[in-house]
Amino acid sequence: MRKVLFVGDSHIHAIQEALKSRTDVPPELDIEALRLGSLENTKVAVDITIDGAIEKAKLLSAGDVFVAVLRGNQFNSVGLIQHPRPFDVLMPEETGEHMLLGAEIIPLQALKNFFFESLVNGYGRNLLQFRRNCAARMACLTPPAPKEDAEHIKRGAETYFRELGIGEIGVTPAPLRLKLWTLQQQALESFCRDNYIIYFDNPPETRDQAGFLKREYYAGDATHGNKKYGSRVLWQIASYMGTRI
Repeated sequence: MRKVLFVGDSHIHAIQEALKSRTDVPPELDIEALRLGSLENTKVAVDITIDGAIEKAKLLSAGDVFVAVLRGNQFNSVGLIQHPRPFDVLMPEETGEHMLLGAEIIPLQALKNFFFESLVNGYGRNLLQFRRNCAARMACLTPPAPKEDAEHIKRGAETYFRELGIGEIGVTPAPLRLKLWTLQQQALESFCRDNYIIYFDNPPETRDQAGFLKREYYAGDATHGNKKYGSRVLWQIASYMGTRI
């Protein structure tokens, strides 16, 4: 039996919920999803530590797949709450006519470097640990696209963002959040390519024409997908492995 092992941070929850409610997982696939973290952290229910995940990765064989779902909210940490000095970035396909009025323009290359260097010097080290200890195919899955609805974000904002005052300060305009998400994904894709790791974009059917997460895939909070989103991820991985859910 081939195994699919998902290991990740908070975005793993949607996959875990999808697994609970599915009765048609193909018998030839053994799918497990584990929340990574410190077992001493009583504020977050986690399943496994980095060291424990590495040991599980060592047990996988060449026909299996290890999927990392790590640090998906970095772009939100940078840009979910409106910055006191509004900023924007001009993407290659833009003409500039829809840029945020009065915003300071951050050079595109500076933001690209920020996301890539943060990855290389941060959780990229964890990804390489998994890669070195895993005989299975190693993959990374990007987080869901940002939610366009600012009111939904303010209502459902996680404790971290509420404590920083998102309700009073406000949400960064959606077009800029989409740009930051795109740059984060580009950094991850480049890192995966350089290190022979499979890169999975999020399921394309979960995004609308503008690129935002479709409302039907919203979890109740500001940043995560729901179990329906997790179900699309399971379909995506099963399809990659040549079977169907």
